Amino acid sequence: MKCLALTKATHPFKILKSDCDEIKAIFDNYAQFPLHTIQHRSNRLFYYSKNGVIPFVRRAGSFVVAGDPLVFNNNIKLLLSEFMEYAHKKNKAVCGYYFSKETAEALPLLKYTAGVSRDLSLRKFNLKGYESRDIRRAINYGLKNALVFKEVNLEDEKEVSSIIYLERKWFRAKWRPRIKFILSKLEPSHRAKNEKWFLVSKNNQPEAFVSIHSFDNSKKLYVNHMIQKPGGKKLALDYLFSR
Repeated sequence: MKCLALTKATHPFKILKSDCDEIKAIFDNYAQFPLHTIQHRSNRLFYYSKNGVIPFVRRAGSFVVAGDPLVFNNNIKLLLSEFMEYAHKKNKAVCGYYFSKETAEALPLLKYTAGVSRDLSLRKFNLKGYESRDIRRAINYGLKNALVFKEVNLEDEKEVSSIIYLERKWFRAKWRPRIKFILSKLEPSHRAKNEKWFLVSKNNQPEAFVSIHSFDNSKKLYVNHMIQKPGGKKLALDYLFSR
């Protein structure tokens, strides 16, 4: 697939499409941040220079940066500065979402915290003590309610279809519209490398679902989608994570 290219700038760069072979190779080999493993499977544009790659989308009069940049030389401020220069020459405002603390601090923009992801070390985790009380409760709830935990067989079209239907049902229960560049639809074809899907069901009907994939050279796991059946078993998602 051919890529869009722009060369006349203070810092030479290219704008790549998500289906470009060049961007696929870059993200497959150098993913540093959870979203990197799925970025090139979504409908994004990518600012690409010798300093790194910035995924973004065009929305109205803005460039919306989608997650942390992929930085090649540890100089994130330089990469962000040259992207801002490109955006301003295009008369576009810049905003973004889902940044790590390091990237948020480097951005020359106003910042708002709408939610914070936490790291959990599974090496230090155990079921004992006060901090694990909710996990013990979820396990007991799942066993009492005969909830069934399993890894999804992605070759089973019927099972995958039931999960996609669950996602649609879950989203219809939300009062707000889908912000497409933030909350994309659940698509099997958009799965990350080494991504796995897990399901909790009751009487063969899906109750909760999560997708988990590895990043940072498989040293860390990232939870991507989290879905629970509206009006279903209230601790089904908690039980899924506990398992």
